[in-house]
Formats: sequence, C-alpha cells, structure tokens
Amino acid sequence: MSERVLINFVGEPASGKDFACARLAQLGCRIHRPSDALREYAEANAIALTSDRQQMAVLHKQLTTKDPFALARGALSGQSDVAISGLRCPSEVNFLRREAPNFGAKLIVVALACESPIVRFNRAMAAFNERGQRDPTN
Repeated sequence: MSERVLINFVGEPASGKDFACARLAQLGCRIHRPSDALREYAEANAIALTSDRQQMAVLHKQLTTKDPFALARGALSGQSDVAISGLRCPSEVNFLRREAPNFGAKLIVVALACESPIVRFNRAMAAFNERGQRDPTN
C-alpha cells in the first residue's frame, strides 16, 4: 500500500488555497477545511452561525480548549490523499507532522502567495457573493 499524502495549503485570505484544493479534488483528493470542523461543532451545540469573525474566534477557542487538535484531526481520517485548506496554527501542523505516519501518510505544507492585492480583493468579493454574505467592505 502506498503512503497517503496530506497537503496543507497555507496563505493569506484569497491567496488560492481553496482553488488549489479544488484542483486536487478533481484528481481524487478529499478536501479538509478546518472551518468545517467549527461549523460542525456549532451545529452539534445548537449555535447559530453568523459571518462574524469574532464569533468564529470564540468557537475556535471553545473547540480547541476541549481538543487542541480538533481542527487538524479530521485530515487524518479516511484512506485517500487529503488537500487541507488553511490549517494555520503551528501546533496543529506539528500534530499532523507527528501523527501522519501513524495513519500511513506524510504531510506536505505548501505556502501560497498572491502578490496582487487587487486579485486577492476580487477573489474575496467573489467568495462573499457566492456565499450570499454581506459586502466585506461595508
């Protein structure tokens, strides 16, 4: 059996993490988004989500207080290669680096950079419009 690969894409908002993950998904990778773990936690605890970043920070603190590696742990499940979008905390990345071999996997971290603030702004606006959220510039 060949070794699985966990590819963690990191970068600023709208740097292309989700795009890179989507391309790898076309090749059969499973996508793991740490924000999905926060949404699942909120749903399991009957917490209504808003687009408020402060609320997400509070949820992050609540969840990681219970399990410091909760956002990373989901990347280890399954048998397929995994594209991870935006796992940023060094302790979570180190957790994956340490635990991946126990799950027949290796971790690769790829930093994405988009030098153009105009391109990043346009990507962010498109993402907000796609999700039906408020205009982030207001």
